[in-house]
Amino acid sequence: MGSVATPAVIHTLWHGDAFAANNAAEVLFLTGDTLEMVRAALTRPDAGDRTALVQRLLASSGPHLVRAVQDQLDPAQHAQLDRLIAARDAFASVRRG
Repeated sequence: MGSVATPAVIHTLWHGDAFAANNAAEVLFLTGDTLEMVRAALTRPDAGDRTALVQRLLASSGPHLVRAVQDQLDPAQHAQLDRLIAARDAFASVRRG
């Protein structure tokens, strides 16, 4: 894909069309960008923008891609990823409430 296209694909994660956002998440996964972003967020959970991006990416991707990401992480990172996803879900429930 190339570094020029990546920002446009990332921007699509916030598209109102869930199908478009899911396709963007799939493209990022297939290019390896998802795993790179997840590992960076797990390494630096205090980097709010990066964490928010990964949370949106995982929310857009659906459970099949989340499982595929988990399969590529070290077992020790699974709990970290679960916490990141849980934090996203908690935030989403507060916003809906």
